[in-house]
Amino acid sequence: DRAASTTSVIVWAAYDGRRSVWRRKEVAEPDAEPEDLLPWLLNPLALQGNDRGAENGKGKMPKEATSASPEASPPPPGQTRRRNWSSISMDSDVGDVFVGRVPSEEKEKGELPSEKEEVTQEPTVKEGKESSAVPLSASFDSNNGSADAARVTALLDARQVLGTASNFQELFSYLLIDHDLVRRPDEDPMIPAIDSPLWERLPEVPRRNVLHRLASFHSGSYVPGSCVAEFPSGSWSEVHVGRHRFPVTQTDVQALLKRCNLGEDATAARATAAARVLALYRTLENPLVTAGQRSSHQLRSYDPTRRKEFSEVEYELFASPFETTMANGKFASRFPHVEHLFGSAGSYPEVLDLWPESAVVAVNPPFSEAYLDHVFGQNLERIVGRFKKVHLFVPVRDAPWRSQLRRLSGATFVREFWDATALRVKYLEQPVLHWQGSELA
Repeated sequence: DRAASTTSVIVWAAYDGRRSVWRRKEVAEPDAEPEDLLPWLLNPLALQGNDRGAENGKGKMPKEATSASPEASPPPPGQTRRRNWSSISMDSDVGDVFVGRVPSEEKEKGELPSEKEEVTQEPTVKEGKESSAVPLSASFDSNNGSADAARVTALLDARQVLGTASNFQELFSYLLIDHDLVRRPDEDPMIPAIDSPLWERLPEVPRRNVLHRLASFHSGSYVPGSCVAEFPSGSWSEVHVGRHRFPVTQTDVQALLKRCNLGEDATAARATAAARVLALYRTLENPLVTAGQRSSHQLRSYDPTRRKEFSEVEYELFASPFETTMANGKFASRFPHVEHLFGSAGSYPEVLDLWPESAVVAVNPPFSEAYLDHVFGQNLERIVGRFKKVHLFVPVRDAPWRSQLRRLSGATFVREFWDATALRVKYLEQPVLHWQGSELA
């Protein structure tokens, strides 16, 4: 909002009318602890106070306003007091950046729905009625799109708290990827528990803010059917999930629709399933990556111009419906509970025992700490010995499994992967080895 901004204060305006105020720090103390990132996500109900009906004794205050907190009671008229932003920890609000006045007017007609509709928070229980909230399962449910939407909403909230710190966004992506492989049986399949050691990968300040934002999700309940990922009416250009919306490319949409094994007459079901897959993968994407491109962990290991070199490959161990060229049933993916509708055969490592020994398999795992250790440090011999031939892709880095690279006799370096969303080559910023064979040295 240029009209409201100055040289020391910048006001950002969201599409739905919300505002975020960013103030320039006047004096920097050399030994001061780093401040928390300012929130991107503004929650109207986080301004804890009574609405007009509650003040008159005719209405019920929101749950947040009735909590046992000194901030729950409204201040005298005309005075300011701190906003308790649900999207960020307030412990280090140096200089009272987040202060505001209690609203004195009723909501205007046509105002957008309040944040109480967020599926990751416990719904308010009306008098005389039982809550419809149910606990989240520790596993995926193919028939439960609302649970997936609750997870996606919580993770996109967390990404907004991380803001424009691209390095933190990347750490968050790989943290979520590794969680799929190392999580405990009682943990959520997408979001690590509060006590998960994976959170130690984030520095102290962003870690505290992300965990603060995810606290409501870990309360363990959501309302079935209250929120799903969906395309807006008459458009395939973006997906809506909860209060979030994000753009999608036609290459991804067409790739999903082409693979979908639901009947073409089931238009609504096909659209719902496609939106659900797009939303799930969105949680793994760095939102600061240029629109219409894929992050490094979702690239194809070869481009169409080199297809002849990989024409013998029949199966892909790490893929997605967006970028694989394998037939349905011949690739493994991250979210098979819904991607089975688009040809996924399952996920790693379960599919290792499902595919025939005569198969030629491409193995291009996410270049994350846990996956690289699991594939090359623990299961390299099993994978190579299980199939007729294997095409391996592995980065060269200092890690406990690095000695295994000596066993890849005849390996060559590759300098580029293929972005199937942007339909272009993407040059690699790190050395990557490609090895093909059926026996290790």
